[in-house]
Amino acid sequence: MSTATSPTALIETHFGELKDPRAAHSIEHQLIDILIITICATICGANDWEAIAQYGRTKQEWLKTWLELPNGIPSADIAIAKIVRTLLT
Repeated sequence: MSTATSPTALIETHFGELKDPRAAHSIEHQLIDILIITICATICGANDWEAIAQYGRTKQEWLKTWLELPNGIPSADIAIAKIVRTLLT
């Protein structure tokens, strides 16, 4: 997806240099997808990992219009919480 025309261009530009700490063979969900779902959900009032995942599941069709989501919406505990906690340490 080209960041020049993408609705996520500013977020991709800001977080584009962020290193993905996961082993390449274990990546099911793109880091940028996880970050954008987390940001959108938090802006909309999600206040825990399950609420973030629920937001993603509820808005999946809309999110798919501008995110790749190759394996659907990440789970709350395994994907979202783990990657965000790792990035914050």
